[in-house]
Amino acid sequence: GSAGVDSISGNTVEVHFFHNNQPLHKVTGTLNEMGLMVVNDVPVGFGVRPLVRIEHDGVTYQEAGPVMDASNPDASIEVTVFETTPVAPAWRVVSRQVIVTPADDRLLVSESVFVENPNDRTWLGSDEASNGKLTTIELTLPERTENITLHAGFHGWCCTTFESGTLGVQMPLMPGRYNYQFTYEVLSEDGTGTLSVGAPAETTELAMIVPESGITAQANGLEAGSVQMTEQGPLRLYTGREVAAGVRPSITLTGLPTAPSPAARVDEPAPAPAPNDGPGSTVLIFLVGVVVVGIAAVLILRRSA
Repeated sequence: GSAGVDSISGNTVEVHFFHNNQPLHKVTGTLNEMGLMVVNDVPVGFGVRPLVRIEHDGVTYQEAGPVMDASNPDASIEVTVFETTPVAPAWRVVSRQVIVTPADDRLLVSESVFVENPNDRTWLGSDEASNGKLTTIELTLPERTENITLHAGFHGWCCTTFESGTLGVQMPLMPGRYNYQFTYEVLSEDGTGTLSVGAPAETTELAMIVPESGITAQANGLEAGSVQMTEQGPLRLYTGREVAAGVRPSITLTGLPTAPSPAARVDEPAPAPAPNDGPGSTVLIFLVGVVVVGIAAVLILRRSA
């Protein structure tokens, strides 16, 4: 996928076969001078799905293939690989959506962030963190953030840091668009809480979705949009466009719920939570089109004789 590369022959290839999502078999090999590897004798009698991993320039790329069985005994899997670079690309946050759910003395926040690397090389990162690893994507979170949970797009806390209010991704950033989903809590005080987010790169579109009933919102750098009725009540959309690198739009919410004092508490069973409570109760759908030009490796899988 990178310009100026004539051949990727000799790259190491691993083909992992799964049956009912359980690992079954692994085949290793190398690409020939055409960037091709042929795997014969695939056990398709009970249905398997291949996962192909290719290491190139120190980075592993992978693609999953279709289910192979007696009716579909052959498969061809194309994997695009890239050269690496230590130079930071002009990456940007294409879309960042922040969903806020009030709770006692805190805000439950769910984020979905789309990031784009427009170059044709994989960026290894810069800004070495305290753990000695290089960081690529950095997302600034609100003050008083705690209890971060990583969901889609991450590789766990082995390759992620949270230092000085910034969530750092410590994985190579490949060309194209990638989605990161995570949740966290922001402490509020006396019924007031503030959300402020940013990034060291431009954010093309920022959206914050907050409850409307009984809560007053003061936005800074965001425009109030429409109100949407949901099962959880009315929600208002606040948006910011073409947010410059380093700028942190914010929204301050007042009238938030507070935890009762110990003297006011009554020893009785807590009510069961309503279905879909929590920061992920509102579902947002993104349609993202990514076109990758250039095929670097082709694998052909064939059934057993």
